[in-house]
Amino acid sequence: MKKSNLIPAVAAAGAIAIVLAGCSTPSSASDGDGTSEVTISYASFVDEKNPHSLAFQEWADQVTEATDGAVTFEPNYNGSLCAAGEIVACVGTGTADMGFTSAAYEPSLLPITMFGTIGVVTNDAQAQADAGTALYEESEELQAEFEGQGIRLMFNTPAAPNVLASAEEFADLDALNGSTIRAAGEAAIALERLGVSPVNMAIAEVYESIERGVVSGIQTSIDGISSSRLFEVAPHIYDVGEYMGNGVLLHTIINQDLWESLSPEAQDAMTAAADDVGGRFVADFARAGAESDCTKIIDAGGTVQPIGPSEDGVAWAKAAQDDQITKWVKDASGAIDDPRALFDRFVELVEERESADDAFTPAGVCMEMQGA
Repeated sequence: MKKSNLIPAVAAAGAIAIVLAGCSTPSSASDGDGTSEVTISYASFVDEKNPHSLAFQEWADQVTEATDGAVTFEPNYNGSLCAAGEIVACVGTGTADMGFTSAAYEPSLLPITMFGTIGVVTNDAQAQADAGTALYEESEELQAEFEGQGIRLMFNTPAAPNVLASAEEFADLDALNGSTIRAAGEAAIALERLGVSPVNMAIAEVYESIERGVVSGIQTSIDGISSSRLFEVAPHIYDVGEYMGNGVLLHTIINQDLWESLSPEAQDAMTAAADDVGGRFVADFARAGAESDCTKIIDAGGTVQPIGPSEDGVAWAKAAQDDQITKWVKDASGAIDDPRALFDRFVELVEERESADDAFTPAGVCMEMQGA
């Protein structure tokens, strides 16, 4: 597995002086020798066992250790502090100091960053995340978009390729025609090509919506289905990611004012931990998480299976990507001078990092465990 080397990994040793510079969002106190201590709140819409949460927890532990306990963290999971779809605003205004989100949940706030929701770019999820971070580091327009919301990117992690979980069985891709599926980001455009009516709603609302028949199912990742226990109401899970490739980029963000208030040593500790943890997310978190998620799904009677025919799936994915790019270019045109050039650069950065040996999907893990 290749690791990103985009952010300088500067080791932070010894106690660090954290200068708050008038930022009152995090709680802080002096330890009596001039060194300030700060507790940073973190908001996530997934649970604490989700692979992305485990990655954040390891990142936070590394920062706390590197700062000799001067920087600590207070995580809030399951949308308890900020709901999905509100995390950018929550972090930008200081309701939370840090957060976990995707542009797919808040496209009007991050229209340029929606490039990270376009599928069929790669089957190497780690390469996708590392390339997304590289693009942010080199693109002033992407940085300006985040700064305009009062936030800064800390690191990216990749969502697993999409699967489609449904209360009803579908014999093939054609059978999806006429169904109503919850989908976020540009993935909704892909489903429209299959005759699906996509619905945008918070993942926390999906369980009851499927139970009541408001939607037939959801397109999301295996870990999202597991952590929300959606397999209880949507046990038929189809590997549409076989054709669509990568899932959406997910972003760990920090309040911009808070970031600027931290000392260079504290910032170095955070970026060093981000480079380490973000760069090995798939190897050390996603793979282990997939086995746990698949066990939970299979033990509850859920099944993960392919859906075809494959030639139709390949043709659908290519046409759907063209639709996704066209829409994203249109939506981002008011925010960036040359959207297509940015996307092409993203693809270049992915190709520089991807490896066929690093292709991995949780759906594949589930099917192996089922003996499919």
